[in-house]
Amino acid sequence: MITPRRPRRNRRRSESPTSPTSAIREREEILRNIAEFAAGTERRSRMMPEEKIAENGLRLRRQLESEPALAIMLQPTPPGYMARARCRADYCSCAERRGIEIKDEYRIVLDTRPREYFHISCLEKMLDLPSLAPARFRLDTDCYRWNQDWPWTWGLMLRKWFEHG
Repeated sequence: MITPRRPRRNRRRSESPTSPTSAIREREEILRNIAEFAAGTERRSRMMPEEKIAENGLRLRRQLESEPALAIMLQPTPPGYMARARCRADYCSCAERRGIEIKDEYRIVLDTRPREYFHISCLEKMLDLPSLAPARFRLDTDCYRWNQDWPWTWGLMLRKWFEHG
């Protein structure tokens, strides 16, 4: 008595000779991404700085709309020797005068991973900040080495303004 053979279930089919292999498809996708990036870079090189700032603001607005939990934090800038955060605005007017690190008394932090830091004036050029407050803004109250590992405390009036808009 001959028993019937069971079909192999995990057998892979070979690629059709007319369809590209996965390595070729991956290479084509990489080349397409490179071409899109080059086209975007070329397009941005022809733009005026104001247009680039507006485009960056539009990108940030879309990011804020797509991520409801994303917060914009006001944070005190650490002392000079610890201030390493760099403004992520493409055309930072402050960096041309004082170097690339944020040296203002306060800075804006987007609560992303990795965190993105901005001069307040640079972010004001990109977004309408009053329209985002108080829903998106919060005060940073984390502990910092430069503050002897104590939470940062804000003045009463500023806290009340953030609470009540």
